[in-house]
Amino acid sequence: MKVIKTTSRKDFLNIPNILCYIRFIMIPIFCYFYLSATSQKEYTIAAIILIVAALTDKLDGTIAHRFNMITDFGKIIDPLADKLLQVIAMICLTVTYPRIWVLAIALIAKELYMCVKGFKILGEITQVDGAQWFGKLSTVIVFSSLVGLTYFPNLSQLQINFVIVVNLVFLCFSFGMYFYKYRKYLL
Repeated sequence: MKVIKTTSRKDFLNIPNILCYIRFIMIPIFCYFYLSATSQKEYTIAAIILIVAALTDKLDGTIAHRFNMITDFGKIIDPLADKLLQVIAMICLTVTYPRIWVLAIALIAKELYMCVKGFKILGEITQVDGAQWFGKLSTVIVFSSLVGLTYFPNLSQLQINFVIVVNLVFLCFSFGMYFYKYRKYLL
């Protein structure tokens, strides 16, 4: 018999989850600043917004682990906030760098696959696993790239292609590692 853990109100309103909500709020703020930017100062503000968002991701994880505030809801909402921010930032960046669509599509495809398979896994397990080191590494690479692309709006096509390839390699690596880790559930 499978035991289903209930989620209490305090799970929704603990500090790590509130930091995730703040990350959701930062998405339209980033979009506004990036899409209306016309000077380096405005691009810098947009990049700072992404840095703050990435720091809230790190901070919510640190607080959750240090103060035992890890919840199954947090294990779902945290990566959702990250991926939504990453995808929307990539879509915004296509205004300046049209080829970023390749990266956005790859990230969307990976995350949709992981989501569909994740729901299948939820039907077979009683506890949700948190992010793995390879997923965290991929997130750091993507966030770093997004900050760099936001801050430097005039990169050459060669530089853009390099950023895209590096991100694709890490996304594929992360996807492969998750696929391998959860292969018994994915077949």
